[in-house]
Amino acid sequence: MITPETLHDTLMSSTCLQTRLKTLLIHLQDLPVAVLASMQDTSCALLHMLLSIDRELRPPVIFIDTGVHFPHILSCVERYSELGIKFLVAKPEETMAQQKERYGTSLHLITETAQTLGHTTCCHLRKRLPYIGLVRLHGFKCIIKSMLPGDHRSVSLTYHDHDAGTLDIQIFFDQNQFLIDQYIVNHKVPVSGLVDLGYRSVGCMTCTTPVAPGESSRAGRWRHLGLESKKLFCGLNPGDGSTI
Repeated sequence: MITPETLHDTLMSSTCLQTRLKTLLIHLQDLPVAVLASMQDTSCALLHMLLSIDRELRPPVIFIDTGVHFPHILSCVERYSELGIKFLVAKPEETMAQQKERYGTSLHLITETAQTLGHTTCCHLRKRLPYIGLVRLHGFKCIIKSMLPGDHRSVSLTYHDHDAGTLDIQIFFDQNQFLIDQYIVNHKVPVSGLVDLGYRSVGCMTCTTPVAPGESSRAGRWRHLGLESKKLFCGLNPGDGSTI
């Protein structure tokens, strides 16, 4: 039986992140497992580690194509696909234009309230629902993620995503941005290049701007809504905390 305690012991059995990942996948090999990747630099580090593992142990990687990604992100998906990563792509039912026609407005431009649909609904339609649908379709029970402790977030080793029906495992729960950046440099990990352009946290192209020195890494997310929205996360990962 998989418990947070046994997973903790498994992950802490090695300080080498590649070995940690391989040990975890061996531990989970009798379960339907997938990796979730946003193609931000941290998830690229995880995919690079995944490529070092025997193909028979390598799980598929879920990527959510919202229809409004930066071209750099889509190019990164193509690059890792060429390197041998098997992607399962989740997509929303409607294009942004179709969504605007249905709701009569561009949801991402509106601060959602109890009375008005807006940004939160947009994220739900374009990220959360497609993700849940794909996970349920394939029957995945464990999802490996690459989130780091950082601005506004406390990352625990595991949490249950009750809507998706999965146990989510944060393999980098005890790491930090400096350590992952060091791994990326030392191993020449292919990345999108958006960090070099000032995008320290990347979401949809419509809702992400570069951050200035001294700002939070997530200050560029939903900047157009203003601070009154208090929107910190998109709602894809229930373990993130507040989405409003």
